[in-house]
Amino acid sequence: MRLRVLILAAGLLWPTSAFSQAAPGYFISGNKLYKDCSAPPGSPKNGICIGYVEGITDALNMNGTVCTPADVTVTQAEQVIVKYIREDNPEYRRIAASLLAGAALGQAFPCK
Repeated sequence: MRLRVLILAAGLLWPTSAFSQAAPGYFISGNKLYKDCSAPPGSPKNGICIGYVEGITDALNMNGTVCTPADVTVTQAEQVIVKYIREDNPEYRRIAASLLAGAALGQAFPCK
């Protein structure tokens, strides 16, 4: 009896999950990254920004997309990305933060 109830419940819930709104394909948009990076230093949101910048910069360095010098700090990388989002390309804030960060860091630290 319990098995029937479980199967019935699963069957009723299946269409809901199968046809729910699709995810955009990325976790953080440029808008969210900009807001997090604009938060006061030391705040939890700014910590999220710093972690994201560290992670994306390391990933892009590892795959050869960017070549940051050894003395570049996370604050400098953050400033490059924020400037790119805020001043250079605010109309693209709705897209994936990873694309914006990659473009910003690629312009600032191209591989030669």
